Amino acid sequence: MTQTTKLYYNTRSVFSSVIRLYLHEKGLTVDELVHIDLAKGEQNTPEFHSLNPQTKVPVFVHGSEVIPDSREITSYIEKTFGELKDLAPTHTEEAARTLHEIHQLPVAVLTFGAQSKEEQETKSATLKMVKVRHENLKKAIEDYPGIAQDLTPKLQGMDGLLSTIEDFPKVQDAWKRADAFFTSVDALLEGRTFLDGDKYTYIDSHFTPILSRISFSGQRQKILQYPNLARYWETVQARESYKTVFDLPCSIPNHPKGCTCR
Repeated sequence: MTQTTKLYYNTRSVFSSVIRLYLHEKGLTVDELVHIDLAKGEQNTPEFHSLNPQTKVPVFVHGSEVIPDSREITSYIEKTFGELKDLAPTHTEEAARTLHEIHQLPVAVLTFGAQSKEEQETKSATLKMVKVRHENLKKAIEDYPGIAQDLTPKLQGMDGLLSTIEDFPKVQDAWKRADAFFTSVDALLEGRTFLDGDKYTYIDSHFTPILSRISFSGQRQKILQYPNLARYWETVQARESYKTVFDLPCSIPNHPKGCTCR
C-alpha cells in the first residue's frame, strides 16, 4: 500500500515556500495540505507541538515518518522519491556550503528591520505583525503549561528579534552580512543559469523564497544591484513553480490593490 504524504505549511512562511517550490519542481503532489495560521498561533498549540516540538512549519509527513525543517525535508524527498525528477546538485561540496550560508542569513531581520527612522515608518505594519505573533506566543505559554518549556526559548528568540529590528545599527550589520553573501553568489552565478549550473536544483528552491521576501519587504534594489543575481532573480520568477507559489495578494495593510511589492 502506498504511504500517504502530508504537508503542514503557511503560505507566507519563507521555509514553507521552499518546500512548496521544491515539490512543484520535483513533480511530487502531496496527498494533503494543512495550512497552519501563524498569525493566530496555530503552530503553538499542543496538537501541533505533538507533531513538531519546535512548533515551526513546514513539516512533511510520509506514512509514519515526520520530517521537520526544510533542509531535512528536501534531503528526505530526494532520497525517497528517486523515481521523480532529480533535483540534487552536481557540485555537492559547493552546494552544501551555499545551502548552509543561505540558512545563516538573518531573514527576519532583513524583512522586518529598519536602517533608518524613515524606513521604520514604512515598515510599521509588518512590525505590528511581529508584535502580534509575540503576544500570541506569550499567551500560548500561559494557556498551555505542558509545552511551555519548548515555547519559552522561542519567545526568547522573538524578544531578541524585536530588540534587533528596532536597532538601526544591528539591522545595518545584518545587511552587511547579506551583501557579502550576495556578492559571493553574484560571482558564483557568473556563466551559470542557476546556483549549481544550468540545472535547477533544490538549492535554488531554498534561495528563491529569501529573494522573494527581500523584494516583498521593499528591498528589491538590494537584489538588482548585482548583475548576475538580478538575472538569476528574473529567471526564477519566470518559472511556473514561482508563479504558483508566490502568486499571492499583498498582505500589508493600506498597500494599493494589485501592488507589485513582491
